[in-house]
Amino acid sequence: VSYNPGGSFLAISTRDCLVSIWKVSDYQLLHVYSGSSIAVSLSWLPAREDTLMCGLEDGSITSLTITDSSLDVVGFWAHAFPVECLAAKGMSLASGAHEELFIWKLRDGISSGKWCAERDLGMPPTSSHNEAREVIVTSIHWTKSKRYSSLLLVTFLHHGFMVFDAKTWTRIRAFPLKGCIADADITADGRTMVISNMTTGFDLYDVESMSSMGTYKHDVAALRMVPVTFIHGGNAVVSGSTVGEAHLWDVETCCGIHTL
Repeated sequence: VSYNPGGSFLAISTRDCLVSIWKVSDYQLLHVYSGSSIAVSLSWLPAREDTLMCGLEDGSITSLTITDSSLDVVGFWAHAFPVECLAAKGMSLASGAHEELFIWKLRDGISSGKWCAERDLGMPPTSSHNEAREVIVTSIHWTKSKRYSSLLLVTFLHHGFMVFDAKTWTRIRAFPLKGCIADADITADGRTMVISNMTTGFDLYDVESMSSMGTYKHDVAALRMVPVTFIHGGNAVVSGSTVGEAHLWDVETCCGIHTL
């Protein structure tokens, strides 16, 4: 499920290979796209309120552009694995599929819909603790810092995370973390990161120093990938669970605010 940047459209992917686009203001179903396989990731282009990128289970990426009377569809084969992670910024699109991590660039302007491969960011470094583990991308985020105006942060299930300078695509940091990273989110200012750790709960980090800022612990019924995201301008965290509850946490105190 994904809202466009302005909150005017809502896209929903279902297991019958359909992507439905709804108009939020009057709950009207505008378009239904029937793909070649399930859309396992959705990302709206931030520079366009009307264009949705869909990462499909068969390794392709499809662009859906909403018009007054139709839905314009452009697709291309991108990966050898399901495209489970997509993140767009400006004219750039980052995609993660199992061990593959690619950067795509819009050619001939934002209205062309023509994406070309710009960079293969390669594999994360390994150690004796994870060299036998599969490399699986679990989240991708565009961010920034005091030193860098544009960064790409990528988390892996067994191999911690990497940070790239989005202008030169040089890797400026690779950080191994204990546990299994199921999901992550980062504040708009790039200072704070929250990680969904499948074994313990949710860990909060200062991105510059990578020092721990606290841990949100909750009941874990099974090793399943559950989501986490910042809300309220980065002052609170919403997390899922495997026991049927969603939790709202305060970032400053790391205390629970509410349980849904």
